[in-house]
Amino acid sequence: MRVNQSHAPGAPDITCVHIPFDDYGSELETDFSPDAWKAGRQQAFKAVAAVLTKHVGQPGHGCMVLVDDNMHLRSMRKDVWHLARQHRAAFVQLYLPCSLDQALQRNSRRPPHQQVPLEVIQRMSERLEAPRPEQYAWERHTVTHSTAENNASGASSAGAVLRALCQAWAASSAAMHAEEEMSHQQSADPETHESLRHKLDLFMRAHISDLMGKQQRDKRQAAAVLNAVRKAMLGRPIGPDKDEHSAKGWLQEREVNFLAACNCALHMPE
Repeated sequence: MRVNQSHAPGAPDITCVHIPFDDYGSELETDFSPDAWKAGRQQAFKAVAAVLTKHVGQPGHGCMVLVDDNMHLRSMRKDVWHLARQHRAAFVQLYLPCSLDQALQRNSRRPPHQQVPLEVIQRMSERLEAPRPEQYAWERHTVTHSTAENNASGASSAGAVLRALCQAWAASSAAMHAEEEMSHQQSADPETHESLRHKLDLFMRAHISDLMGKQQRDKRQAAAVLNAVRKAMLGRPIGPDKDEHSAKGWLQEREVNFLAACNCALHMPE
């Protein structure tokens, strides 16, 4: 597990936790075996759950968990989706199409004890279940990026991917509470909810205006990303009637989430 802490001026703390599944079980330094692979995956899933339990919902603090694995079967990815749902965390998946030739070349550059047998890679390629967001609703927040071409604009490409992930995160966050909104719709106070949304909208518009005044280039693209996040935040449900204390907490949570999304969208490689 690799943990990075980042803080940009005017933005909340964001902890980024990178969990490469290949790191789990590799300490044995033995040849590849199915049993070791399964045991390693179980350890990795427990690590993901532990991080979500620790960080999700902390006031004034954001956390991004990067689950790094091939996840070639849809059921594997859905296990991660279930973990996110259990902890009320947004879920986004990044799909990097890779040909069999590319996979074999990359595998050959691994240390000998970490190389996956040729037949395993071939079988994995044959069994690959690519994301199908048009058919599976839980995969609708998928970002696809081709790695087929190697070029000198790697930083620019990485920045574009991260911006797309931030937009998908905002959309996932907005959709995450859709079922709650339906269940609480009858007991909601429209006037109170409109007041909260209005306060949140004023806060977000003011912050976007401040950021745009400092933006040196690509203002149109930055404005589009930030406004997409703003609209997603406004679309999230409030829930049942709130007293003064819980309403303040709801507003603070949305403000923190918005600042974190802005930080993610704008503080990345060009």
